[in-house]
Parts: sequence; C-alpha cells; structure tokens
Amino acid sequence: MHMREVATMSNVLLYCFSCYSLGQWLLAGLLLLGQGLFFYALFRYVALGRLRINPFRKGWKHLYKRYGTPTGPVLMDLVSVVLGAASYEMYVSFAETGVFLQGSLSAEGFLYLPYHDFTLVAAPKTVTILRFPLQTAGLFRIAEVEISFALPQANELINRMALANQ
Repeated sequence: MHMREVATMSNVLLYCFSCYSLGQWLLAGLLLLGQGLFFYALFRYVALGRLRINPFRKGWKHLYKRYGTPTGPVLMDLVSVVLGAASYEMYVSFAETGVFLQGSLSAEGFLYLPYHDFTLVAAPKTVTILRFPLQTAGLFRIAEVEISFALPQANELINRMALANQ
C-alpha cells in the first residue's frame, strides 16, 4: 500500500511537470528572469540614492537664474550629471573658486557654481549588490538643487570644496 502511494505521488509530479511544453517553460523562465532584473534594478536605483520622488524639482533653470553667466572656459570635460530630477550630458570645468557647467545641447550659457555654496549630501562610495561592486555617485546640494556627479568629478569637487573652506 505504501509503494502505491509513492508511485502515485511520483506520477502526479511527473504529470504536473509534463503538462507544460518547452516553450511554456521558457516563457515562464523569461518572465521570472525579467522580474528578477526589475527588482535588482529597482534595488540598485534606490541603494545608489537615485530615487527621484518629485520629477518637478528645481534644476537647470533655477540655477541659471542665480548662477548663469554668458562666458566660460574653452576646455571642458563631457560628463554625465544629474541635475534636479533630470540627467544631462554636460561640459564641466573646475576653476580656482568654482565649477563651470554647460549643457551639451543648449547654447544658453554657463553656470558658475562657487565651491563655498556647495553642500555635500552623500559622498561617493562602493556598494556591493549580489557580489558585484557598484560605485555610487557623489550627491551635492546648491541653492536647493541636488547635483549628482560621477566618482572622479565628485572626488575632485570634494577636494576643491575642502580647499575653499580652509
């Protein structure tokens, strides 16, 4: 009697696994993989401090009204910058007393942001997620606008802020 129950259980399991075709198993696997990647990306986005709750934050226009200047340096580096709630490709140049920013697609002018007006919100750091090290960006605040720089520019800005505040 016990053997018949075991045989019946194995038949039930075999029947359950055989009722789906290979295509259905692949589709289910892809859906699970997609869900896993979605939650991984969401966790990474939140862990790296890039969660933007308010898409109407102050940004380029607010800073341009306050720090806009028509002229700036000729040699600048193209980097990715998160300004307010938007990500931009911008030209950046570090000067003696401040940093110059210029949008790569806009001809509005330059921003000249003095080092002494910056506040460090979060220094860049390394976060390990699923055994993969990820570099977080440096997060700064100036005139109620949050600016996020990649690791090299964030470290340069932190060093220049320290020198300016001495």
